[in-house]
Amino acid sequence: MKSKQLIQWFTKYYADSAEFCPVSPNQDIFVVGTYQLEENKANEQDVCPNTVDDEIPSSTLEVSHNLLKVEPDHDLSAASEASDTRQIRRGCLYLHRFSGTTVENLQEIEMAGILDMKWSCQRVSSHILLGVVTSAGEIIILKLSESGNSLERLCKETIKIDGALALSLDWSNRAQESLVPYLAVSDSKGYLSVYELNSSSLKLLHQGNCHSFEAWITAFSYRNPDTVYSGGDDCKFKGYDLRIGLEVQSFVCGIHESGVTSCHSNDLQDHLVVTGSYDEVVRVWDDRQWRRPVNEVQVGGGVWRLKWRPGDARCLLAACMYNHFQIINVSAAGSSADVAAKYEHSSLAYGTDWCWRDQSPQTLVAASFYDRTVSIFTISEDT
Repeated sequence: MKSKQLIQWFTKYYADSAEFCPVSPNQDIFVVGTYQLEENKANEQDVCPNTVDDEIPSSTLEVSHNLLKVEPDHDLSAASEASDTRQIRRGCLYLHRFSGTTVENLQEIEMAGILDMKWSCQRVSSHILLGVVTSAGEIIILKLSESGNSLERLCKETIKIDGALALSLDWSNRAQESLVPYLAVSDSKGYLSVYELNSSSLKLLHQGNCHSFEAWITAFSYRNPDTVYSGGDDCKFKGYDLRIGLEVQSFVCGIHESGVTSCHSNDLQDHLVVTGSYDEVVRVWDDRQWRRPVNEVQVGGGVWRLKWRPGDARCLLAACMYNHFQIINVSAAGSSADVAAKYEHSSLAYGTDWCWRDQSPQTLVAASFYDRTVSIFTISEDT
């Protein structure tokens, strides 16, 4: 495979999350989330003045092919440090549309620092929904307008853990439609919280202190959404059966040599799960046994995000922090896996996603941190 950059532009704050909308007919829509730690000023709060309820005009996106050089001063691994009265965490959510040759900026929403975002893969009560978690411990559910040109808030909840930053989230309904889907949220205090989304509110179902340090990642088993996973800075990867609750662990895996930062289950093939860690290894698992992975891939950088390709159980996208964005081919049972392509950035590779449209070459989005850049690129078979 080979990669090719199409468009690149800058964000206001450090770019750390990027997600294409999975729901037709809006699969040309994507969002970018940003996070930045700043010194506090008099009377400033963690949430910026413009909120998700403000009306923000659309604008035309100015893109650039020149990288901005920014000296590193912090990254997301520092995001969970104890709150300081001199510091605030800012963020901005960008709503974009990709036409195939250009990117249009539809909306910008200032909020607290964004640590993760996920679209619901199914409509809920006829709405296309986006979940966002922030440095203020918020879980914000936004709904996309019928035109696809704007987002507005459906509901918001705050983690009931003092001082916690919400670090990651996942929806339970990627493979199975649900009228009341679950959302799992992990936080900087090591807690995992599971909510049920009703028509316009989030109801807390389960909450547990699952990790000794930051719970960097949570994810559902999409083929069995009563199962939820969590990974933490204590190097532990754990599973839970929500029919029992979070008090009892289905398994505890201690094979990772550093903090567990990413996890994604395969929605097309039973039992196939991948994890990533600061130890720079992508591990492929059969969820029927957790003592050892069926395969390991050295990727040369901490693995912040992993995404299976939509409609393809064999192709995996990895954001590898200090070693760019990589495409990994995985065999049917996971017994073989190898890096097939790489898209290079000059900064930390954090946010990335596949466009859900079935097309060739395949379109992807990538967000890199310190240089504040977002890129649209493609991958295609070598010719």
